[in-house]
Amino acid sequence: MSSVIPWEVWEGWMSRACELNEYVAEESRVSGAPVADRAVCADDPGTDFNRRAGWADTGLLDSDWSWCRRTSDDRGTLTRPGKDRGVSATVGMITSKRNGWPLFWCFSTSVPEFKPETPYTKFGVYAVLNHRGDFKEAAKALAARGYGAPPATLQGRLADSLALPAVEVNGTHAGADAPPEPDRPFLWMSELRFREANDKWLWKGYVSRGGMTLLSAIWKSGKSTLLSHLIRAFDGRTESFCGHEIVPSRVLYVTEEDQETWAERRDALGIGDHVGMINRPFMGRSNPAQWSAFVGALVRAVQDYGFDLVVFDTISKLWPVREENDANQVEDALMPLWQITNTGAALLLVHHTRKSDGKEFTAARGSGGLSAFAETLVEMRRFSEKRRDTRRLLTAAGRYTETPDRWVVDLTAAGYVGLGDPDDVPGGDGEVGDWRTYLDGILPAKPPGLTVDEVQAVLETTRAGEGVRNRDLIELLNNRFDGGEYLRIGKGVKGSPFRFYRPAIGSEDACPPPQSGGETNSGTESEAGD
Repeated sequence: MSSVIPWEVWEGWMSRACELNEYVAEESRVSGAPVADRAVCADDPGTDFNRRAGWADTGLLDSDWSWCRRTSDDRGTLTRPGKDRGVSATVGMITSKRNGWPLFWCFSTSVPEFKPETPYTKFGVYAVLNHRGDFKEAAKALAARGYGAPPATLQGRLADSLALPAVEVNGTHAGADAPPEPDRPFLWMSELRFREANDKWLWKGYVSRGGMTLLSAIWKSGKSTLLSHLIRAFDGRTESFCGHEIVPSRVLYVTEEDQETWAERRDALGIGDHVGMINRPFMGRSNPAQWSAFVGALVRAVQDYGFDLVVFDTISKLWPVREENDANQVEDALMPLWQITNTGAALLLVHHTRKSDGKEFTAARGSGGLSAFAETLVEMRRFSEKRRDTRRLLTAAGRYTETPDRWVVDLTAAGYVGLGDPDDVPGGDGEVGDWRTYLDGILPAKPPGLTVDEVQAVLETTRAGEGVRNRDLIELLNNRFDGGEYLRIGKGVKGSPFRFYRPAIGSEDACPPPQSGGETNSGTESEAGD
């Protein structure tokens, strides 16, 4: 019978192993970060600083860098010195491939201290800002501040990493001076913690970190179109998608479609390299062993490249399920996916509905085990019986109160627009809706913007835009400009018409509302559109 190895024996083995270690970590392209810790029992100051310090400790926020958008203590976007607004860098949005440290990534070429498009650890940022990039001097300074001191024992280090809050157990306070309580595979109710609201959602109400969302719709109803616009929106240039908050995220997209199809969407929509694509990973239907190995590879990709969301489009063409109505087969295929959500990444499964549809979220094809497995269920249907109607109704339910019950979206020439609750959206029975609800989605986020004629042309592609009078459009654009909702360039004369745009909050182009309004060129249409 095997016995438990005493701590003092295990500690002795580890200490001796550390003394014999001759491995020297190779240099990583991550500035200021070795590929691996040199030894578990002798941390250097830089490694210890990366592990324990916050971004405020690096001096970054003391050097005129400012928060543009803060999602949590170690995640957000920054504005560089010399600018009042706009995204110049991210912190914590990408992590070290080897050890998971949050990284600083600078986009701007106007910051001489940092190389653009280059990741820096907290230690790297500290060295650059405080010691002109001299890592040896930076390490000495951090050592003087108490970083890098080795723990007294390996047991003590492990105990610190597993430390739980002191709790009252049977009337006895289990604190630092009390005898250690037995190992337990659970948390007391008082130890349960909430996630910060901004660290919970990638797309508020629909896609949550560490959760699974099932999006179901009938074939050829626009699922992939909606998703292509969604993943583009994760690039950080906008703060909302279809009227719901969205945060910058990396997406790993697994699809049954070929590369050419997605290359066309990429070029048409401008989808960037915050998205990684896996096209047709299997030559035929996978078997359980292939599926398990594939999911394992996805988990490693999520950890190595910091993906926030993994999409399977469609799940029925990728998993090894032969009989969708067999609950055992379905659940066996779903269980490995917990490995992905356990990393903290969100999971979005795209599926088809039954021909006969269904009520109470029973529309998804096959076994109900699939719907039961997900935290959030979203069903997409046409908003009306008109085939040319580009509006879609999203019906959702789940475990979170933030998930809206029903929401109407519409695909315009400028992208998807959220129209709101269907009870507030005219036209469900074929009636034409209000064209004013479309303007926010039509106007671009950056100059040069659109002229009145160009806005009118896009409006006419919607069901609501037919017959809109130019004077009404001009009046509304003026009112929203005066209220600070829209911005414009141009002089409002022939040859230089006003061009309107609607920048996202926190973007480089956002500015306070104008102090005084102006009148949009009210001349002829040819003058407004020149």
